[in-house]
Amino acid sequence: MTENEKMTVNSAENEKAEEVIEVTEAASESEVKEQETDASEALASDYSYTNTALSGVTEAKELPPENIFLGIIGAFLFSLVGAILFFVLYQAGRVAAICGFVTVVCAIKGYSIFGKRENVRSIVIATVISLITIIIAEFLSYSFLLYDSGWLSARVEHEIPFYAIPFEALDFLMTNTDYIPDLLIEYALVIGMSALGAFTQIRNALSAAKLNAQNRK
Repeated sequence: MTENEKMTVNSAENEKAEEVIEVTEAASESEVKEQETDASEALASDYSYTNTALSGVTEAKELPPENIFLGIIGAFLFSLVGAILFFVLYQAGRVAAICGFVTVVCAIKGYSIFGKRENVRSIVIATVISLITIIIAEFLSYSFLLYDSGWLSARVEHEIPFYAIPFEALDFLMTNTDYIPDLLIEYALVIGMSALGAFTQIRNALSAAKLNAQNRK
């Protein structure tokens, strides 16, 4: 083999070696790019998950503070809905005890809207307010029933003013204690329905709190 032929062979072999090197480098670059892409996607996924988790924590921290004073006002205003319904049904001769349940639910809703929170404490506060409201509504309803039946008018010689009816009814009950047991039975019924409403709402609040705790884990 002549020197020219040897040089030609060597040149061909060098070109093939360079081609192999180029192919190898191209494959290496492609693998590196794929690895970088996979790493970038993984980082993006982790970043998105982290942002979502942090967003949830931020939202939880950004809950408005509970305003007990406004919550009490809201519970009282909303409890008036149940109290008025109780008065109307009572004067119509209907069973009004179910209004105890309605009054508690309305009071709790009013507290959650005005006080910006619904938990066991808010339910207890709203229940106490609704009980006071419904007890007053019960007494007013019974007072006007006595007035309409003529029992109060028979005790006095003058016309009883509208605002004085509850006071005349209280005086009537103090001197005619036979009517008190009937009033107490009605109180027991309406308080029982109110307690049922409070129990239902407390159970729902505890279930929601338990579910939220499980979701955070």
